[in-house]
Amino acid sequence: MIRYITFRLMFAIPVLFLVSVGTFLLVYLVPGNPVDHIIGPNSTHAQYLQIQRQLGLDRPVLVRYWEWLSKVLQGNLGINLVPPVESVRTRIIQALPVNIELTIIALVLGLVVSIPLAVFSAYKENSVFDRLIGVGTIAAISIPTFLLALVLVLLVAIDWHLFPIGQWVRPSGGWLTNLRYALLPSIVLAIGEAAIFTRLLRSELLETLNEDYILAARAKGMSSLHILFREALRPSSFSLVTLSGLSIGRLIGGSIIAEQVFSLPGIGSIIVNAAQQSDYPLVQGGVLVVAVVYVTSSLIVDVVHGVIDPRVRRRHG
Repeated sequence: MIRYITFRLMFAIPVLFLVSVGTFLLVYLVPGNPVDHIIGPNSTHAQYLQIQRQLGLDRPVLVRYWEWLSKVLQGNLGINLVPPVESVRTRIIQALPVNIELTIIALVLGLVVSIPLAVFSAYKENSVFDRLIGVGTIAAISIPTFLLALVLVLLVAIDWHLFPIGQWVRPSGGWLTNLRYALLPSIVLAIGEAAIFTRLLRSELLETLNEDYILAARAKGMSSLHILFREALRPSSFSLVTLSGLSIGRLIGGSIIAEQVFSLPGIGSIIVNAAQQSDYPLVQGGVLVVAVVYVTSSLIVDVVHGVIDPRVRRRHG
């Protein structure tokens, strides 16, 4: 097991290195001079040189990258350029909990909904229930997230007044109030995930239910519920565990649409606003954090997958 974990860690190091390079070059891939985007046409030459020094554009690119990477490894993501000027790390620490909360709630909702749907859909293969679930999951996957968010806002929040919109209450303001504001955007994110989880788990369960040991369990007179939830679900859930872990990074990075529709102060909104204002250090810091979260969640999933499935460890051991 230790050998497998070491192998996955060694694989993650070059990935994180490429992530850092891509994030650093993000500023310099923008057409034109970054300084011109920041200071505007009416600035003086002294202001131009000041911003140029602040961004490190007066030094060779390799030197700039090394200095930037050294600071990042110490937890220093720099200072944002657009007022209010403060640490990029502070801005991200304030925003990231919003995305983490939405991701956790959406993931839990997706699993709670998808597991029983997939189990009974596989049990009732080719039934009316199974076909309805198939059509429903395809529809949920096909609907764009922004359209789904707008429809739910119009129906659930504006017409039915079941959820508030347009603001955010942090847990310090009360957990129940916080959950009331977080639930609707989490549902928007959870619907697509639940559909994908359901289709994947149903497919795995159909294969497992045809295994010899399942047939033997039926011959022994075990109940259908026991066979489905005790005998078939665990070996069929390996792919679901992997996909669930990968969904963490995808949900954190993809919650930007929900943030825009529901006016949430998450990291996606910070990156978009910073890009519109040419606040490049904040863009770099936000993109880097999202990318690192995605890579880290993928690494954790690989390790967990190796723990619950010995076949994975044997392939690398």
